[in-house]
Amino acid sequence: MINLKYPYFSIKSIVTGDVENPDTGHYSIFINSADNKLTLKDSSGNLTPLIDSTSAIFNKTFTLEAPTASDDITIFRTDVAITVQEVIAVSVGTSPSTTYQLKHHPTRSNAGNNLTISSTTTSTETGNVATLSDATIPANSWVWFETTAASGTNVRITIDIRYTID
Repeated sequence: MINLKYPYFSIKSIVTGDVENPDTGHYSIFINSADNKLTLKDSSGNLTPLIDSTSAIFNKTFTLEAPTASDDITIFRTDVAITVQEVIAVSVGTSPSTTYQLKHHPTRSNAGNNLTISSTTTSTETGNVATLSDATIPANSWVWFETTAASGTNVRITIDIRYTID
């Protein structure tokens, strides 16, 4: 979710140019070339980012059908430094149990840094939250999923990774 700092503007109505706030006066809205953020300039010349990506929570979600005990699957690459806030996994199927670990590193062929400790998910309802190990991922890094055990019938595991941009 992206947080708008000024709720009286809607995303649909934002157009680069001048706007009038009946309570406080004249504003300009533009893309600030210094940081490429949508910015509000008030009548006194003060600049305020309208969208603050550093406080926004982003997520990546993936689903793996029929996990095995030796999966090694790339999930995504990040061009910017991120900090993972939470990893949660849920499964469907009969008696699902998958032991996995998420890793990250700029070089995919590297053994990787442990994003999570080894975690087992058996939840088919609300999910199991993994314990984070090294949650700070540098820019230009790969994030991947490795398993060491998997059992159950017709199992699908879904992992949700929630993060902020540093």
